[in-house]
Amino acid sequence: MVTWTPHRPRQRRQWSGIPYSGRVARPPVSDLSGAPGAQLCRGPGAPATPTAVAEVARVVGPGVGDVLGGRYRLDRLLRDADTDASLTDGGALWRADDLVLSRRVAVRLVTGARPARRRAFLSAAGLAGRIAHPLVAATYDAAEELSRGVTVVYLVREWVDGRTLRDLLLDGPLGPERATFLLRQTAQALAHLHTAGVPHGRVHPSNVLVRFDGQVRLTDPAIGTALTGAEQDGEVGQAAESDDVHDLGRTLYAALTGCWPGGPWRGLAAAPRGAAGAPAPPRQVRAGLSRELDAVAIRLLDPTHRHAHTAAPLTSAESVAGALSSLPARVTDAPEEAPSPSPRERPTRPWLRRAVLSVVIVMLGTTGWLLGLSVGRVPGQPTDVPAFTAQPSSPGAAQAAPVRFADIARVTDFDPEPGDGVENPDQVAFAHDGEQATAWQTQTYATAKFGNLKKGIGLVVDLGSPQQIRGVDLTFLAAGSDVQLRAMAPDAGTQGTTLDAFPPVAQVQNAGQAVAFTTNTRSRYWLIWLTSLPRVAGGYRGSVAEMAFRR
Repeated sequence: MVTWTPHRPRQRRQWSGIPYSGRVARPPVSDLSGAPGAQLCRGPGAPATPTAVAEVARVVGPGVGDVLGGRYRLDRLLRDADTDASLTDGGALWRADDLVLSRRVAVRLVTGARPARRRAFLSAAGLAGRIAHPLVAATYDAAEELSRGVTVVYLVREWVDGRTLRDLLLDGPLGPERATFLLRQTAQALAHLHTAGVPHGRVHPSNVLVRFDGQVRLTDPAIGTALTGAEQDGEVGQAAESDDVHDLGRTLYAALTGCWPGGPWRGLAAAPRGAAGAPAPPRQVRAGLSRELDAVAIRLLDPTHRHAHTAAPLTSAESVAGALSSLPARVTDAPEEAPSPSPRERPTRPWLRRAVLSVVIVMLGTTGWLLGLSVGRVPGQPTDVPAFTAQPSSPGAAQAAPVRFADIARVTDFDPEPGDGVENPDQVAFAHDGEQATAWQTQTYATAKFGNLKKGIGLVVDLGSPQQIRGVDLTFLAAGSDVQLRAMAPDAGTQGTTLDAFPPVAQVQNAGQAVAFTTNTRSRYWLIWLTSLPRVAGGYRGSVAEMAFRR
């Protein structure tokens, strides 16, 4: 791979048979159609194996730790169009920290673009900044500046906790009702853009983010066209609303079948074609789809199809949203029903539960004493003479050892891939502040299993040094969690970053509001790992209110 720095004199170099003339060359990137989930629609023209992504020459630019605009510190490179086929709209996507407002943001960063492309990018960012809608990721800022000797333009937008629709589809197609829900929200977001006079220009599964609570966020309106649209007379052309509607149809087709109409695309296999060359109807590709949902996809992709004439044409995002609104939809593929409460169950106050428990214990103790007294009597003996007398304990009798607790040095939230790495870190201190009423809580998810988006979520506890732990006590805001206790090896020098680094020690399913784990394990780093969440208002959410490690 050829590398260079800006201060070196330009030289004409040969790279992969293409002469280098001082400007970055980017070869076409092949699609990885061998990804999981692509086999369902493998047809003629789809490569049988993944195609390697070629190395490309890159312009030196901002990196981890650099601060843009004196405010946005780059934290992690998520995707780079030079090497990642999922971001062929151009530029790179970074996770960053807003140092002024102390919040996480996403940064779309472009280096080495020509002046016309930079003007188009900033103009598109201005359009995106006018949009305020709950289904569209908010645009916060955009600017052009010199960084490490390279002119860059960047856009700062809302950080969204979730996965792209493309990432979900690499695992296979969605259930029809979930696909309907997600595409209906996408169509509603797109309709709002069109009402504001802002065509999106690049509607596809990589620009549809699905939050962990199941809701949609449409990202980067107008930005994709600014980065990849054709240039005429030194200016970049604009997108058309009709193109957005057609791309909406292709995205719906992909969600239903796991295939992309028109050829392999970013890991999705090509959709099979019908007799006239148009994509085969979804019902011919995948069983179990309703005729009504199949007809919506056909009307969007192939207006000449005979079924497309049986209803009004779908020529706007608003009409697509209306058509999908009449069909069954739900936020997840696998809804989990909470057990119906017994008619006798009523919410109880903590002090009342403790009072009732105390009365029961006293009654049981009294009954046991009377029964023992009765058993110890000899028949015919006067009732005022006890059959036995308690002996005073000797000075050397063993006393119960006092319970000792380990000090907690540090607690951090733990959300490994496919999570985004964070889960309400600002609440972590509530998990060990001595207050039962406060707690670290997860986000609200669509199902108890995190909307099938991740395996679990948890907290890593650092005791400061390896210690022998006899038990771990946990309390939660609500009953119903599945909880695992995990611990790293005692000789681990640093905190692990993957779940495999924490072997399981103990677990409990459908836990109550308090759990007492018994163990005899020596470790410094412990993981409280939630694998299933209790139902709350609006979804499913877990918590850890207090923790104690017994030595």
